[in-house]
Amino acid sequence: KHTGGCFMVWKHALWLEDQQKHAARLLEQAIGRMVRGSVAGAFTWWRRVAMNATMALLAKHRASRSFLRCLRRWARTSVAGSFAWWARATRDQRALEDSKRLATQLFTRALERLARESWTAA
Repeated sequence: KHTGGCFMVWKHALWLEDQQKHAARLLEQAIGRMVRGSVAGAFTWWRRVAMNATMALLAKHRASRSFLRCLRRWARTSVAGSFAWWARATRDQRALEDSKRLATQLFTRALERLARESWTAA
């Protein structure tokens, strides 16, 4: 049997696939340069990151509220449950305060970095 034609079709398909990957990589690099180079792109990126973080916090908050409702139901039927619920509530409160402190620190760092970069760019 003669397989030269099949090999050439396969080789051409691989070449086209490589060209597509190369074009996608070039587009990604160009978009990355544009985003890094523009204030609007950086703001858009930062807004998306902040929105994702906010959505994650809201999901955790909803899960925590649901869990607390279950704990309250359980606490009504058990004396030991009351202590477990109190311990959980205080631990959640401490974790919330820690996460707020960390978020404030991260936001402060981001603002300081932005101020340094805008000062050096000026």
